[in-house]
Amino acid sequence: MIFVMLLAVIILSAQDITGKWTGVLSVTDQMGQAVELRLNFNISTTDNGYTSTMDSPDQNAYGMVDDTNIKGTLTQAGQSNELNMKKEE
Repeated sequence: MIFVMLLAVIILSAQDITGKWTGVLSVTDQMGQAVELRLNFNISTTDNGYTSTMDSPDQNAYGMVDDTNIKGTLTQAGQSNELNMKKEE
């Protein structure tokens, strides 16, 4: 009985993070105007855990990721800046 209850608690508390996660990056430009940039994270499972890609639909950029880097351009308020991220070991 205790084992069944423990198993039920473990199953009910597990979360599935796979799928498409969407959000909005809100920033203020140099003129004080609010700028919003839509971002999507596409998370899936692999044999070793999880993998994800990032999309920025407002910049027409999709699948921005490889095994160790995320590279892209952040454009807001008419200005474009490189956005390069590297996975830390």
